[in-house]
Amino acid sequence: AARSDGDGDGDGDGDGAAKPNATARHSLLRPAPPLLLLHLKRFEHAAGGAPARKRRTVVELDETLDLSAHFPPPPPAKPAAKRRGAASAAAAEPPPPPPPAYHLHAIVTHHGYTTGHGHYTAAVREGDEWREYDDESASKLDAPPTEDERHTKGGYILMYKVNEP
Repeated sequence: AARSDGDGDGDGDGDGAAKPNATARHSLLRPAPPLLLLHLKRFEHAAGGAPARKRRTVVELDETLDLSAHFPPPPPAKPAAKRRGAASAAAAEPPPPPPPAYHLHAIVTHHGYTTGHGHYTAAVREGDEWREYDDESASKLDAPPTEDERHTKGGYILMYKVNEP
């Protein structure tokens, strides 16, 4: 956990010298957003003003995301309140719904090696099929983009959508 002693270096010893500071950070989502956009940092900037080069590391893309660790646990059940003169107690509040499952809905892919040169396409799930949109054309994909190296090496914006029950 971070601590501060007022000297600005965050180490708690008061000497003003910078030292490593162990911190922990996590986020809890409430309520669950219906769309979740993930931006992968694919470009690294070069020195001297050259165009940023793309990192072509293969990223394993999951079609389903389990984000249950990022949702707060349900609060403990509140005891039933007794009303004056009532024979029965009021019902406790129902627990919040479980965290939703997110399913991959679209991928924006950059084809090229630098920010100064390349082309963008989008693969979008339509029902049980995947289609790729490329400027003025659209075509059915034979396999999900999670199995296509063009998307696992070039995809940089992933859109996940809550699974509708």
